[in-house]
Amino acid sequence: MPWGLLGGLARIEITLNQPMYVAGETVRATIVVHALEDVELRAAHASLVFDNRYTYRTRRRTKNGTTTVSSSASDTRVAHSIAFLSAGTLASGSQQQFELEFPSLHDMPPTAVGAITSIDWSIQVKLDIPNAVDATASVPVVLLSRSETYASWATDETFGSDQNACLIDLHLEQQVVRPGDTLNGMVTITPRSDFSATDFRVELVRREEVPRDQGNLAEESVSSVILMENPTITSGMVYELPLQLPVPPTASASYRTDNAAVHWAIKAVVARRFRTDFHALKEVVIFNGPADA
Repeated sequence: MPWGLLGGLARIEITLNQPMYVAGETVRATIVVHALEDVELRAAHASLVFDNRYTYRTRRRTKNGTTTVSSSASDTRVAHSIAFLSAGTLASGSQQQFELEFPSLHDMPPTAVGAITSIDWSIQVKLDIPNAVDATASVPVVLLSRSETYASWATDETFGSDQNACLIDLHLEQQVVRPGDTLNGMVTITPRSDFSATDFRVELVRREEVPRDQGNLAEESVSSVILMENPTITSGMVYELPLQLPVPPTASASYRTDNAAVHWAIKAVVARRFRTDFHALKEVVIFNGPADA
């Protein structure tokens, strides 16, 4: 049972009715206030709080010119707040219990951990005690995303390198998936000239974006499958390769906030010896709520 004891005059216990919530569900919390001494209370509030931490790059002047450095910031907002106690006295030894409900919206971004952007949700309780340290407590809330929230990102468009030199097309059976699913489809590769290659492969790539100031990017390939090794490349020949690419069970969900975004893409790569690889990307959307959410 999560509980906090800060301020010394009261103890607060917070219990959630379930371990995680899908965006749009109501977060229900039981809050118990134990008065350890007589407490003169101004007010008591409980809030559903959103916190987006992110790292951005900015330019700073130095005696030798300017340099780019990384800075961290946090965007903390109260999504919903409830006043559950008004001004008065809490008698020493007394205990009061409150059942509170915090609505969430369908498009709220999910709980997430990343390299340059992370999202936390929590229920935070504060007893406003005049002339003393306020009593506070908090408990994390795990919020999951819904399938339709970012489904519009999964367009049929394929982005690639020099398609005039090597045409790469990606066809996927499903572009909106959950952690633990498998991406199935077909890669079609049509070289426009003869060249050497080490392999054809597909990768699942996670891309974090922070636009503030000079911007910031973090990109990681989280899974990879080789479709063909040491292929013989002949101009005009068409290679049609079925793909099955697993989505890691720990993959975080796609999302966008005012400060950051997380995108996923499947990347087809024609790896070349001593030359720049050819590649093509198609966006996929990962959601981590139930399949029918």
